[in-house]
Amino acid sequence: MALVRLNLGYEFATTKVCKLAKRCLPFSLGEISFTFIFVSVGLLIFGCTGSQALLFDSLAFASARSPPFWL
Repeated sequence: MALVRLNLGYEFATTKVCKLAKRCLPFSLGEISFTFIFVSVGLLIFGCTGSQALLFDSLAFASARSPPFWL
């Protein structure tokens, strides 16, 4: 297990992680925003209260399918 951690440490240098984070962070924030708006508006249209919509929004964040990282 120590060898695996050592190899991963060499593979993921901080410069690579920072470059990857700069590319992925806007995409993730956009996906979270879209999920929040889509679920809350949909639930409000179907007659749920605001507090119910917020509750189900939090469940939608936790269970949203993640896209592959190469998209």
